[in-house]
Amino acid sequence: MKRTHITYLKDLIGTIMKSPIPPSTDLVRLIPEDKIFEAHPREDKFQENAPFCVINHTPITPILDGRRWQKLSSVEISGVKNLRYLRRHFSQEFRYSLNFWFDDPTQSLLSIGDFSGRADDSGILDQSLIYIAKHKRFVTPQGVTVEVRPGRAALVSDPEEKKTLYKIFVEIVFKDGVFETELVPTLAGGTLEVESPIEVVVREL
Repeated sequence: MKRTHITYLKDLIGTIMKSPIPPSTDLVRLIPEDKIFEAHPREDKFQENAPFCVINHTPITPILDGRRWQKLSSVEISGVKNLRYLRRHFSQEFRYSLNFWFDDPTQSLLSIGDFSGRADDSGILDQSLIYIAKHKRFVTPQGVTVEVRPGRAALVSDPEEKKTLYKIFVEIVFKDGVFETELVPTLAGGTLEVESPIEVVVREL
């Protein structure tokens, strides 16, 4: 897991809303902030926590790269301008599954299929896709541009194993990697010292 990915996913989960509870007309956040977990609670706690969401991380396979991936802003060190690059040692695709658990599958459908633009007229997948469409990439504090795309989604019911709970899962994929900042000094801003030419005398014998 990467902290920037988790922050993105928690922000996404926080934007998913459900229909207001009459007589209120205000949309209700589907999953409270304290019901977003990075590890599944004990099974005997599932029922009391529902509805809740678990951010599940699947294994990754790093692929050797080594290329300069991205140019950053230059810096000046000891009066010498240095170009900065991000060298990507490994490319990685991080795949997360957002597991939404409910005791009633009608609380929020996976996808209504006729999105009108209102949060109370769409399912979890619809709202997740809209969020990703508006946030297809982001830049980390280190300057790395990370691309985001959706994966699979489904409604799963397993009442016997999870005490009549239903799960909706949505996969989110981050195109990222292992990066290192590389500095390349230039002559800009520096002083170039040129020695006087040496006279070479050739005598004929």
